[in-house]
Amino acid sequence: LEEAKEKIKKELEKILDEESKTVFKYELQKKIFDEAEKVQLPDEFIIRWQKQMYPEKSEEEIKKGLDELKKSLIYYKLLVKYSKDKNLEVQNNDLVDVSKDRIVETLKQYGLPTSYFTDEQLTEFARQELEKMDSATLNTTYFSALENKIFAELYEKTDFTSEMSFENFKKYLDEKFKKEEENEKEEKSEDKKEEVTEENKEENQDKE
Repeated sequence: LEEAKEKIKKELEKILDEESKTVFKYELQKKIFDEAEKVQLPDEFIIRWQKQMYPEKSEEEIKKGLDELKKSLIYYKLLVKYSKDKNLEVQNNDLVDVSKDRIVETLKQYGLPTSYFTDEQLTEFARQELEKMDSATLNTTYFSALENKIFAELYEKTDFTSEMSFENFKKYLDEKFKKEEENEKEEKSEDKKEEVTEENKEENQDKE
């Protein structure tokens, strides 16, 4: 019985620690983005930066999300500067970890327990995914790894507990689910537009 209690205690501590880290990252990101809104950057600079990062994106696509991109650029620059000041470097194993996390999330989405695979197998899957990534996905993976490294270091230096920020964690989840719902609606809307376009093409062909 004592062993069972100790095991449950450790599992709960692990869950609380992960929640605390999630809230910490959320709150810090929010503060940075709030400050980023006050900074003025020329549109041409943002467009040029995005074209360098994602060559396959059209200028029209970039302009649609210009406001968010401005904040993202400032956020990106701040983290890069911090990593240089602290001599933090992204290693290959950091990229593998990010890739592995995505695989685990994908498995969960499809209802497949990760226990089907060993950690070694998941790591190998992650390495294979990295080798197949295009430049845009690799850039995103690199920045996620850099983010994780920076927030992990900051978290260790901060007296931060999940008990202090439970309401903020709930707010984080609410916003996350809301964003996921909006993305799902947007995808359905795009699918519907494509269906209508295909139907119109078929109608035009029939008329001809």
